[in-house]
Amino acid sequence: MVRAVWEKPPHTGNGAFWMTLVLLGVSFKAFVDGFFGKLGEDTAVALREFVDELREARRSSTQADDGWVEFDDPDDTSVMLTSSVPVEAYRALLELDWSDARGGMVMWDEESGRWFDPNRPDWRP
Repeated sequence: MVRAVWEKPPHTGNGAFWMTLVLLGVSFKAFVDGFFGKLGEDTAVALREFVDELREARRSSTQADDGWVEFDDPDDTSVMLTSSVPVEAYRALLELDWSDARGGMVMWDEESGRWFDPNRPDWRP
């Protein structure tokens, strides 16, 4: 079960969005493989459910309707996940060549249906 440990009083959010930051001690891929890969179920679905639980735990402490979950790893790679990321995108995320993504920000582009780095427009796996 995931729950917010630090919360502002309900409905005292300060903007149009919120963010839950997950600081990892290992690479994002190592985290996913180690934490979700051994569950004996679809890793992409398990990761999506985890992100949904984080989002739901955060929702009650803010007025903001939406936000994202961001995973930051020691390689300075950020993975940003919003509610609109479909499970098929999670599957594609797990197939990325992380050597190309290292040090960047990985986000889902709904229009193109691809992962991209908004700071490196030339990088689109």
